[in-house]
Amino acid sequence: MATAIAIHAFPCPRYSPIHPFVHPMRFTMSHISLGYSPCPNDTYIFYGLVHGKIDGAPTCREVLEDIETLNRLAMAGQLDMTKISFHALAFMRDRYCLLHAGGALGRGCGPLVVASDALDPSDLLGKRIAIPGRLTTAALLLRLFHPALDDLVVRPFDEIMAATQKGDVAAGVIIHESRFTYPDYGLHKVIDLGEWWEASTGHPIPLGGILARRDLGKEKIRQIDRSLRASVEYAHANPNAVKNYIRQHAQEMDESVMQQHIDLYVNHYTLDYGADGEAAIADLFARAEKAKIVPRCDQPLFVSIKCTKRKGALHMSRSKVGFIGLGIMGKPMAGHLLDAGYELIVHNRSRDAVDELVGKGATSACSGKAVAEQSDIVITMLPDSPDVESVALGAGGIVEGAREGMIFVDMSTIAPSTAVQVGDVLAEKGVRSLDAPVSGGDIGAQNATLSIMVGGDEEAFDTVKPLFDVMGQSAVLCGPLGAGQTVKACNQVLVAVTIAGVSEALTMGAKAGVDPLKIVQVLSGGLARCGVLENRGERMVNGDFDPGFRIRLHYKDLNIIQKTSNDFGVPLPVTSEVFELFKTAMVKGRGELDHSGLLTVVEDMADIQARTADRG
Repeated sequence: MATAIAIHAFPCPRYSPIHPFVHPMRFTMSHISLGYSPCPNDTYIFYGLVHGKIDGAPTCREVLEDIETLNRLAMAGQLDMTKISFHALAFMRDRYCLLHAGGALGRGCGPLVVASDALDPSDLLGKRIAIPGRLTTAALLLRLFHPALDDLVVRPFDEIMAATQKGDVAAGVIIHESRFTYPDYGLHKVIDLGEWWEASTGHPIPLGGILARRDLGKEKIRQIDRSLRASVEYAHANPNAVKNYIRQHAQEMDESVMQQHIDLYVNHYTLDYGADGEAAIADLFARAEKAKIVPRCDQPLFVSIKCTKRKGALHMSRSKVGFIGLGIMGKPMAGHLLDAGYELIVHNRSRDAVDELVGKGATSACSGKAVAEQSDIVITMLPDSPDVESVALGAGGIVEGAREGMIFVDMSTIAPSTAVQVGDVLAEKGVRSLDAPVSGGDIGAQNATLSIMVGGDEEAFDTVKPLFDVMGQSAVLCGPLGAGQTVKACNQVLVAVTIAGVSEALTMGAKAGVDPLKIVQVLSGGLARCGVLENRGERMVNGDFDPGFRIRLHYKDLNIIQKTSNDFGVPLPVTSEVFELFKTAMVKGRGELDHSGLLTVVEDMADIQARTADRG
């Protein structure tokens, strides 16, 4: 039995640089080393590739190991192509790229935390928990679920249930076929980390993917990617042909469990991640980077951008995209489009942001009219309704350069009535419009994890969807023009009320003598967990109110909400009280603070500081 290794922190792994000579596990360009696990889903998808069933595929020499061993071999650069945990991938994005095929994503397939006793998740604090490897995605999900769960011990995945049953550890994180067999050990499920991830993000669970070394070159990598997809399709078409190979490596697994394993982990994401799969992976890395669990990396995950042509869509690689409004939100959003290979024409009131993007390959335009004249799709990201009206319909505006067939996308937060009014005017020139406000703040804009709420016609939405996929993690068509702004108003109600609630909770706790940082840490692991705590909690107690989204802008949104609620005759009693708190912040001259700076107003009322530092 392998020796358990106790770990209490997960620093960024550091390995020796890859030597320029060929490692014994690496082969020639026509023969590549291929690492994967003996689990049924892996042997299923790789059978065709390693048994010469795929025309034009490179010759592969398989290296079968458990996932943690594969993680370490790849970290040391010892494999040309390999199955990998997404957690491990985060540490080697500079040397490996992700293939589109072969991934293990899905719903209802995440790791479980189990124990010999029926425990509540809060009971895990302070207890020793076995994990199947420090670089596994299971370990990453556990840390994201609750950072305070840090007494962890590494065990081989197939020994964790026995160790938990015997009491060597208080709980264990189980993966693979253990999901189906843990009741046989008398164990109880404490938490399904996959269910938690899906409920928190709306994404499928990204568990593992297939990597290729970047130094193989783009053409070789594309050949491997095509061959891998063909291998998956071969297994789908010839399930009986692959059975013996799967059974050979299934470690005496029951036949029904073996099939359950394949059914759970092999799905449509295995052929291609698609936009929602790629968004799930991006969100996982963004959250892990924010929590400082993994290092930040600017390398693109894939060797090329894959755009699927949709019904009624332009060929996106040939579309010219205009972007007007390069502020805290707009500049990173435009930057993502540029990084994705779109030809970008930009305009902004101040010059610095324009110069920065021009330096990266964008083209500068002197007005909204000039942007429209050069663009197939024009995007605006502006502060308020009057700004959108002026840029779209004013002198030198978009309407003067618009032409039939162009699509106008306003991603600002404005009144629904303004969105409809601007759209009606542009429609007279043959322009289709979408209102597409966003949620996620400056962090979401920087990490391309925005939630995008869209109003407009379906064909225009389908055309622009590939751009939304580059800038955000989700884009939902909510209804006709104006519906996106209506849903954004609903979003701003929830965010404003939540900020107020968090502010009151921190202030009350501080007044009672509790460390506000402890309050944030504890509440982040329970039912009170929310985006405000995750993205702003620590900043609030540290007095860091540098703006992502300013108080004055949220106050502007609350004015829109008040008008919208009056138009529809909907009483908003709680929101009205929170509106008064934002108004007080404005009167006190705090409109330029981040909206989490509402805490300062509640502190003033209680005559206490719920913070460790004050930046004003």
